[in-house]
Amino acid sequence: MKGIILSPPELCFCITVAAQRIATKHNGDRFIAEKITPFASHLFGVMGELGVAKIYGGKVNQSVLKNGDQHIADVILKDGRCVEVKASSYTGNGIELKLHNEELIDGMWYCLARIIFPDKIEVFDLISCDDFKKASSVKDYGYGERLVLRY
Repeated sequence: MKGIILSPPELCFCITVAAQRIATKHNGDRFIAEKITPFASHLFGVMGELGVAKIYGGKVNQSVLKNGDQHIADVILKDGRCVEVKASSYTGNGIELKLHNEELIDGMWYCLARIIFPDKIEVFDLISCDDFKKASSVKDYGYGERLVLRY
């Protein structure tokens, strides 16, 4: 795990992209934690994406799509790997990378980013789709089964 602190201009970038996404995207009945607003969910996601791009050397996909990104890469690394980033604001021990089956795409890499508001991000190791499948287990926390990898 590697840590990074975002600069004020980087935070402004994250806020801008998150605002564009929330203004465009229809969240419907998608699960969002009780204590996190839809905007905060988008903000944490963009912060995580930027943290991964900075740590591993890549570019954030800044696309704003009305129906979501359908699990295309959030970050493209300089070596060409496509990364799906999952952000979490959980600060306790045993943080987990959680994916739905439909998010598993052959050739995709996955990365968990812990957001420590307001500006710190902890970025965990990249994991390939194949390695995630081998290392994860199925859990249901009351909102559907997910594949879970505990760190």
